[in-house]
Amino acid sequence: MVSLKRLRARIGAVKSTKKMTSAVRVMATGRVRRAQRAIETARIYVSQFTSTLDHVISAVGKKEASPLLVGNKCDDKHLLVVCTGDRGLCGSFNAVIVREVQAYLQDLGSKNKLVKVVCIGSKGASILKRRLLPDVIVKFMPLETVRDLGFGYANDIAMMILDLFERSEVGGVSLLYPRFQSLVQQVPMVQDIVPWGLPDPSKDVDMDVYPYKVIHDEEDTKSVLTRLLLHNVSVQIFSAMLETVASFYGAQLVAMDGATRNADNMVKKMTLEYNRARQFAVTQELIEVIGGAEVVLQ
Repeated sequence: MVSLKRLRARIGAVKSTKKMTSAVRVMATGRVRRAQRAIETARIYVSQFTSTLDHVISAVGKKEASPLLVGNKCDDKHLLVVCTGDRGLCGSFNAVIVREVQAYLQDLGSKNKLVKVVCIGSKGASILKRRLLPDVIVKFMPLETVRDLGFGYANDIAMMILDLFERSEVGGVSLLYPRFQSLVQQVPMVQDIVPWGLPDPSKDVDMDVYPYKVIHDEEDTKSVLTRLLLHNVSVQIFSAMLETVASFYGAQLVAMDGATRNADNMVKKMTLEYNRARQFAVTQELIEVIGGAEVVLQ
């Protein structure tokens, strides 16, 4: 039977772990609520902006085929922007994204494409750094907390990506990020953001919702479309970062809630075992005292 001292030490260790997981769970609960509100607003903006962009592209037509729209003919070079969490204590959240990255890179490699990776999020970056070749990783960038996350941060990343595209170091850019569905479900998504591509001709663009007056000056038309396409890259990256933050805190909340309940069950089980061991020790002492008394009386 395990000694009482060892049982007390194990119970104390599990209780300390329970306090930590409970504190992280409470923190994640508040942050995931704020992150959910942020992505709800962002999704509305992204949806309306994307519709407006497609509207402008349809109005301008193919005559203003910007490289950001149709590509720069460097199809053999691809850049993947991966969004992961900055920390652990979130179950398999980061591991799932890393597996998706490896599968995506394997798919592109089978098509003889040279792939580079920009990783946003310290935890996923550290895993990818161990699993991928050193020359595959272009840059590591931390994912700030939801309170500090700003559009300027996403814009800086977008400018870095666009610079690579303009120098023809990459011919296409994709985003891989977890889309927040619920606290228990975060779905990895892959989205092409450069080149954006022409609108699907089979889908009608609502010309009345977002009115756009076609500018007859060719330079002005090209300038408007280019500015919208540049802004679109920042918008899509920022939206992916917000989705990642919400997904991370959702996964962390679920993981820490499960860990707290498991710790509580372990404490109850070990406390029961401790009480039984203590009762056994007391019983043994009583038997020894009674036995000794009987010997003396004889």
